[in-house]
Amino acid sequence: MLDIISVFKGAVNPVPAGEVTWQEAIANIQSGKYQTAIDKARSIKASEGEAAYREAKKKLPAVTFCANFTKNRDRKNVLSATGFLIPDLDHLKNVDEVFNLLIQDSHIWFVFRSPSGSGLKCAVRATEVKTDDDIKKLYTAAEYYFKSVYGLKIDSACKDIARLTFVSSDPGLFVNPNPQYFDIPKWQPVVEERFYQPADFGNNGWKAKYGQKVLDSCCLKMKDAPKGSRHPIRLKQSRYIGGYVASGFIDEISALSVIESALLAGGTKDIKQAMKTVMDGIEFGKQSPLYPEERVQAKKKDDIEYYYNPDDNDDNDDNDDSRRQMTTNDDTVTTVDDSSCHEKQHQTVYNLKSEVVKWIENSIGCFTSDQISRDFCLTTRREKQNLSTILARAINEKLIKRDPSGNGKFSIIDRSLTEIDLFNTDVDPFDISLPFDLHKYCEIPKKGIILIAGSPDSGKTAFILNALKLNLNKPFQTAYVASEGPNEIKKRLLKFDAITLDDWVRAKYIERASDQQSYIESYNQDGLTLIDYLEEKDGEYFKITSQIRSIYDSLNSGVAIIGIQKHTESDYGRGGQGTIEKARLSASLDKIGLIGNDMIAAIKIMKIKNWIRKNLLWHELHFRIIRGAEIEPLTDWMPCSTVNRKLCLSQYQTLEAAKNPEKKKEQMSNWTFEFRVIEGVNVGLNQKDLDGWKTAYQNINVEDELENIANWSFKDGLLTKKGWFSTVSGILAKRNDRNKG
Repeated sequence: MLDIISVFKGAVNPVPAGEVTWQEAIANIQSGKYQTAIDKARSIKASEGEAAYREAKKKLPAVTFCANFTKNRDRKNVLSATGFLIPDLDHLKNVDEVFNLLIQDSHIWFVFRSPSGSGLKCAVRATEVKTDDDIKKLYTAAEYYFKSVYGLKIDSACKDIARLTFVSSDPGLFVNPNPQYFDIPKWQPVVEERFYQPADFGNNGWKAKYGQKVLDSCCLKMKDAPKGSRHPIRLKQSRYIGGYVASGFIDEISALSVIESALLAGGTKDIKQAMKTVMDGIEFGKQSPLYPEERVQAKKKDDIEYYYNPDDNDDNDDNDDSRRQMTTNDDTVTTVDDSSCHEKQHQTVYNLKSEVVKWIENSIGCFTSDQISRDFCLTTRREKQNLSTILARAINEKLIKRDPSGNGKFSIIDRSLTEIDLFNTDVDPFDISLPFDLHKYCEIPKKGIILIAGSPDSGKTAFILNALKLNLNKPFQTAYVASEGPNEIKKRLLKFDAITLDDWVRAKYIERASDQQSYIESYNQDGLTLIDYLEEKDGEYFKITSQIRSIYDSLNSGVAIIGIQKHTESDYGRGGQGTIEKARLSASLDKIGLIGNDMIAAIKIMKIKNWIRKNLLWHELHFRIIRGAEIEPLTDWMPCSTVNRKLCLSQYQTLEAAKNPEKKKEQMSNWTFEFRVIEGVNVGLNQKDLDGWKTAYQNINVEDELENIANWSFKDGLLTKKGWFSTVSGILAKRNDRNKG
């Protein structure tokens, strides 16, 4: 894997005009070498439109960051690969905001603004990337990464090793001094779990395929059934399967094995009892064979009025009756009702359009045509054509709109209006106390969201429980809604010193892993609800943003503190940047390392509205998590740009060792520089930290600067015992930056 790339004189010439390193290409873009050409192209776009601009852009110099080529820009003529992929982020409404996010990502090697100025080009790099097939694997992983972490769609055209990147001009271009290679296996998209019959079942072509779709859909519904609804869902879906077993579309023996696997995957504990329910349902369903043609009762070619859906036919989950539709020649509904559940036949005719419209009106956010087809069990070509017609009419009626990303995605138009009464609107903030005195830096409004995104073991639960502790004596109701069971909750509470269960019981404790908004709406619209945490299945993190919005909508004058999971490499929780949209305060938690048995973690402010005293955006604070529960701040709030977490951890370990008198003597003998803090004690810098600073700050003489700072600290300095290391590091960083020019 080399750094050499090919240079081309525009898109029309496939023969390389030369070669440079990617570092040289980046330096040319940053230096302003192409500024005149870029200004001309942008002027053409403004005056003549997009088509003329595209033609002008083709004449710009271009490079192939992914590889170096021999004869021409053909995949077969790769001389050497660089391992780079250049994700294009086009037509951004907030270019600067996305730019500022990407420059904090250790996976990003460089970022610059595109020739149009309305997009960004960035780079990720992976090892073992040598061919076009390797590039495509890297693209698949990067596409999933950008979607899940940032909620961004990258251009699919960039998955070509021969992809041209036109030069630009960006003095503010960013090059990562310490980039990280991209882990392709780690970010492979999560494949939806499916359940299959044996491939050779019946060897009967379309019937086996149709039965497979029915079985797969039913198994997924049984697997994902929530607690409290599992029994009726199992009965409903197994009756449906039994109908297709009777008609020869599904093999019963194979189906039972597949269903058992699905139930086990869904966490079923009493599998014997669950399978008894399933077998009862299948036996009952076999009494009334089902056929695909029964799903549509057509009167004429384009009639879409009637369809059969077993889920909608079940009016009562507790009844073990079989329900089927029958239509006479005059299109009236015939209903046969008998008190015996084994003989009862309930017939209903459904209007597909009305059901789809009802589904849209009761939903929020986005959906795909495939999703709605699965929900309504639409499998035939005719049914899907009918659905397309219905969705087109829904667009004309302003119920939905097509998502710009395409791919059969639609956004539901929220037509509800909430008028604001300015005269009777309460502007007083919610009286909340937060860990690390965050409430002194930010006013949290009534009907407010606080979002805490944490990587594993970074203190997310500790933060939420300490917030609970600080608000136990407030006049509003406080509720802790947890995805853990009662035993785990009690164990965590008992880890706190100086507070007993008699104190903790002032709050309510609710075990609920989903639908937290229903609890708030029913019981705590005006109090403080702490949710630990929002859970979503892998691959469905996009739902978290809608879930947070639902929690926000459920509040009246109350506040919700919401915990969500995040990847260590990201500042945003799973679900991407959209998760902080409704938050007034959002923080990101990461673990730094261990001291003894205690985890050291960092809290970084990602969003802060209505700030007071000081804007803490992009500031962080380091803290110790004691026994996995209580938290102790180790620093004050510091600008993230001045913090080297590895060096900080080394200093915390040094201070911890110094608490032991014998170890303190040993530590002092190894100090390279000694400082005086206002608490009246001396602190010192070891050789390892000195070497780290020398590497980090190469534009200054670190030892001379440290000697000056040390003298100042003994004379009249204001270093503190808790924050001296970060303060000294910050002074060095500023002087280093000042000398860059």
